[in-house]
Amino acid sequence: MVNVMVPADTWGYDGPGIIKADPLFADPANLDYTLQPGSPAINAGNTGFFDNAATATDLAGNARIDGSSIDIGAYEFKENCSITTAWNGDAWSNGLLLSYEYSAIIEGDYNSSENGHITACSLTVYIGDVVIAAGQNFTIKGAVVVDNENAAFIVQHNTNLIQVDDVDNAGTISVIKESAPMYRLDYALWGSPVAGQKLKGFSPQTLDNRFYTYNPMSDAYSVVADPVTTGFAEGTGYLIRVANNHTAFVSDDIAPTRWIGTFTGVPNNGNLDVTVVAAVFSDHSIIVYKQGNV
Repeated sequence: MVNVMVPADTWGYDGPGIIKADPLFADPANLDYTLQPGSPAINAGNTGFFDNAATATDLAGNARIDGSSIDIGAYEFKENCSITTAWNGDAWSNGLLLSYEYSAIIEGDYNSSENGHITACSLTVYIGDVVIAAGQNFTIKGAVVVDNENAAFIVQHNTNLIQVDDVDNAGTISVIKESAPMYRLDYALWGSPVAGQKLKGFSPQTLDNRFYTYNPMSDAYSVVADPVTTGFAEGTGYLIRVANNHTAFVSDDIAPTRWIGTFTGVPNNGNLDVTVVAAVFSDHSIIVYKQGNV
């Protein structure tokens, strides 16, 4: 046997191109046998056993050699962001976006319901309307950059823009969210997934004195003094009454309806420490406080 790997405690298999070590597959439990960085299988094969190595491809359709020698295994290891591919509105220029190997550039309209989900090392949107359709996700390892002069990025309700690394994003996106069915005078708690969104801008038909923040020390809600200029703070929920022109309750014959809001701003990213207060109440008096981070 040549160009193979066997467990370290395997006996009787020795020779050139045979390595006794953990190959560091990405996720073998879920049948993902691509290689992780640092795998001993990378560049460890003998290219001389493959007459067509220079033109062959692996099981993912990538070039069989992507380094000094062929890798052991069915998949050639690719460094993160080692491939750049661009979408022109109809097709990708250099392969489908299914791994962190790809730096993605979008230069045309893209809708995940028609064109597929995206998994990539980074995502830059130069031109066109990009839509993550309901029920689907984009998974981006690095930064998301949107050129707002020529492009728009819309995240529909019940979708996710997932980022792996704690990096800064650039450019604004729009995130659409729906409430539970409500009547006029009902309230919902909202937190923003983007930076820069003002409270009143999010719900312009809500009366100015119907935006609240919670005070855990008094166990009461306080009116936001100026919702027009006050922005959503990271890690903070705001109690907001539904739009004053929303469906009113008249009788059970009229069903409540969902309110739809849009957050617009630079997408938040990374871990966030939020100070919380745990309280024990007795006869409506706070007895014990404890602060911590979550």
